Amino acid sequence: MKLLNKHIIFLLENKIIYVLIIIPLILFIYSCQEKESTSIIDIEHIPATIETKNEIEAGELIRLNINSTTSSQLYLILTNRLGTSILEINNLNFTLPIIYSETSGVLWLELFTHHKLLDSKKIKINPKEAILDITSFIGPKSIITTQKEPCMLISIPVDTFDNPVKDKSIAVHKMLRPNNQLERYEIKTEHLISHHTFYAQEKTGKTLIGIRCDKANSIEKYVDEEPGWPHLISLQKEKNTLIADGKHYSTIRTNIIKDKIGNIVMDGTIVTFLLIDQENRQSQYSSSTIDGIAKIQFKHPTISSKYEIKVFSGNAISDPIYLQFESNINEFPIQYKNNSKSILIGPITTYLDQFIPDGSEIKITIIQNNKTIYEKINQTDKGKFRLELDELFISNNKINIEVSYSDINIRKNLILE
Repeated sequence: MKLLNKHIIFLLENKIIYVLIIIPLILFIYSCQEKESTSIIDIEHIPATIETKNEIEAGELIRLNINSTTSSQLYLILTNRLGTSILEINNLNFTLPIIYSETSGVLWLELFTHHKLLDSKKIKINPKEAILDITSFIGPKSIITTQKEPCMLISIPVDTFDNPVKDKSIAVHKMLRPNNQLERYEIKTEHLISHHTFYAQEKTGKTLIGIRCDKANSIEKYVDEEPGWPHLISLQKEKNTLIADGKHYSTIRTNIIKDKIGNIVMDGTIVTFLLIDQENRQSQYSSSTIDGIAKIQFKHPTISSKYEIKVFSGNAISDPIYLQFESNINEFPIQYKNNSKSILIGPITTYLDQFIPDGSEIKITIIQNNKTIYEKINQTDKGKFRLELDELFISNNKINIEVSYSDINIRKNLILE
């Protein structure tokens, strides 16, 4: 038992000795690694630094001073919003090409050697004041007064190097409205642009727009403020003689068409005229407004008729007007001369004793023994038409002839000798 206790005490003493030896060794190795890593960082970052301004104005020369103790080849990486380029450094004091200072924004400088970053720097390049023509956009190009439609104006002021001016620069928007009111707005630029929304007024016309920022101006812009759709339409007839002769024309016109706030509708507004005769047959005519008025001309009917006329455009419909056309044709003769073997119809004349127009259509029907042996529409020449009987198959010398023109129908019994 005493022997066992001695062995246990010996083992414990040995373990304590091992622990006492290992712990200082670990601490020594760790301290050596820390010193080694610190020396590597110092070697990478101490040999070279960049000295230059932190902020400049666009177009200002950028001068660099490189403080270096290394003999290795140095390279400078330059990055801006247009891209990245690399310069090989052969002189520790030099000026960058002017192109690098013409672009506003941040210019990043990174000094390298053998894939190791030695130093970095950023330069803020501020744009100059606006001096070039201001680019501007506007839309829509026309707005409706009755709906108070919006329109947006956008401007992009830039400096000599085509850089957008810095945020919160003041762009002055001036507008001359159709009511001769001059409006002025001072708009601060934000995210490279200035923008402004305005609305249509009640008066129609052009809104003229100009923009100024610092020493820069825009080209004059304009927006058309146009009337709305027709609201009320009415018709009037011109003083025409309403004769059902199929030859003359009548004119129907609207009164001045306006929108719901009283503006005359714009030129070119389409208006549709609807004509309905007593047989309920319909005809449509389209016209465009000039100075708010639309009109059409239509040919008179060939027979007595009553026309109903109305007009519509958009959602506006007029009350109808009515025109009564009366025939002006006198009764006309139907003549057969012995041995002539022809029947002469006419002359057909008007109440002014004028021949009806050449080419007027007359309908001729011949009946014999209760059967129709001839029925045809023919055309007149100098108010007359001659029917040659040789073309007909006539079984005896008695026939009934009926001639119709316009709303005149003449019947006659003839004995052919």
